[in-house]
Amino acid sequence: MLKISSTFSKTLVASLLFIACAATPSFADPAPVVLVAGSTGGDVELKEDAGALNGTYAHQGKDYNPVAFAAVPKDGTSFTIWIRHRGGPFQLKGTPGGQQKEIVWIWEKPTEFTWTSFGTHTKDELGDSVVIITAGQPAADSGIDAVLVDPTNTFDPTTAKKEDLLKLAPAPAK
Repeated sequence: MLKISSTFSKTLVASLLFIACAATPSFADPAPVVLVAGSTGGDVELKEDAGALNGTYAHQGKDYNPVAFAAVPKDGTSFTIWIRHRGGPFQLKGTPGGQQKEIVWIWEKPTEFTWTSFGTHTKDELGDSVVIITAGQPAADSGIDAVLVDPTNTFDPTTAKKEDLLKLAPAPAK
């Protein structure tokens, strides 16, 4: 589950709409999962934007604070991590042994929402979850609208149509 938060507190500050790519016939289990920002609280602001995958994105206004957390699947040995973002930069951190560890930065600051890969990393590097932080003084429209965790290391979201990804989304929890 992806949580959008500014701390590791137990307070839930985000719920997400899951888009399971397993429904795509070209994938076998395990399949990539896209996590899309749904609602938020705390220091992370959920902003509406027609260009975002589901019409909303998470914005963190404080530098060097988390924008998103995502669980790493228990099965699998390596995972490709993507974000769909505008602005930046963003850093991927793993949590091996329960401690945050810096892994890699995405320095690009696209002006439109764009899929960018953090690359492929081992379960040992990532731990049980990943944390994505922003850095510097984030621009007012900077943020993340989706995170993709791909245990197949073959899925390329840049070639998927937005409407096709959204067709895979289950109804939000009530």
